[in-house]
Parts: sequence; structure tokens; C-alpha cells
Amino acid sequence: AGETPLTQMVNAYATYANGGVYKPLVSIERIKDRRGNILYEAPEEKGSQVIDPGVAYQVTSVLSDVSARPNEYWQSVLSVPGYPAAAKTGTSNKCLDRNATGNCTTRRPSDLWTMGYTPNLVTGVWVGNADSSALAEKAESLSQASPIWKEYMTRAHAFVTSPKTTFAIPNNIVQPQISTLSGELPSECTPIANRKSDVFL
Repeated sequence: AGETPLTQMVNAYATYANGGVYKPLVSIERIKDRRGNILYEAPEEKGSQVIDPGVAYQVTSVLSDVSARPNEYWQSVLSVPGYPAAAKTGTSNKCLDRNATGNCTTRRPSDLWTMGYTPNLVTGVWVGNADSSALAEKAESLSQASPIWKEYMTRAHAFVTSPKTTFAIPNNIVQPQISTLSGELPSECTPIANRKSDVFL
């Protein structure tokens, strides 16, 4: 896998969060002098639709599905109190030794990621060594990067004015009931407990 800068990863997730609209990263919004005169202001970017809004929403739906997270710790550490959160963790590994045939014999974690967004804010966390050296054998994103992501997102939302509490659903999304037994539309015989709505284009 090629190395990816944190800013690129966050910008990619921001595109999903923005309904599939890509906007280039703006590092400096405004520069003022000591009297408050604006010396520079970044132009407003309209952005371009690079992903179908419905597809972007489907990704958001998958990443924000708390019931799909395997246990209580996962559910907690990838959640932001009071807001739906679409989040993903990832751990990259580095090969330290190879045998004579080129197969990796010793592998250790090197990059720990947590990317995620609410309807208000996108945040990415990278944990690793600046010299690209491997981390401890037991290092993993869920226990190192995710708690940083959760704490930052929780605190940052206290400063959001007029926060949104739901992800916007595009017009090309439908949410029919499906059978959890077959994955198809429920029949008359499908028990109510085995029916749930799902997201489709």
C-alpha cells in the first residue's frame, strides 16, 4: 500500500460527508492585520459532484450503523454523544523481515487510523512514528487512534453553532423493509422481528 497523507484521507471522507461533493482543502481561510483589515481571504469553493449523492449516503449509512459494530467498546469509541457518527478505523502493517522466497515473516503495525464525521464535522486521526518505523506489536487503531478521535469530536461539537443532528437523505434513496433472513423483500410469513429497513438507490 502506498503512503497517504492524513489531509488526503480527511478530504476523501469529507467528500462522503458532503453528499459526494469534493472541495479542495483550504489551509488558510483568512489573514488579518492587527487592525482587523483583511489582507487575504480564500475564495469560496463551489466544489464538484464526484460521487453520486445516493452512493455517498449509502457509505455514510454503512459507516454510521452502530448495530454493525461488534461490541460495546466499538460502539462507544466510534460514537459522538448526541450525533450520528460515520467512522472507520484502519491499521497498516510494515514487513520487518522476509524469508528467501520473499514472503514476510515478521510484521508489525506502522500506521493507526480513525476517520469519521458527523453532519457537522469531519476529523481524521493518524498515530505512528514520524520516521515510519514500526509500532509495538499490540498497537491497533481502535485502542490508540479512536479514543483521540472520540475525545476531539466530543469536545469540538461544543463549539458548533446550530448543529445538525441527522445526515441529509438524498432524493434518490429509498428505505424499504427487507427480511433479515433472506436479504430480500419480506413475505407475508416473515416475522416482524426479522424485518428492518435498509438503504438502497
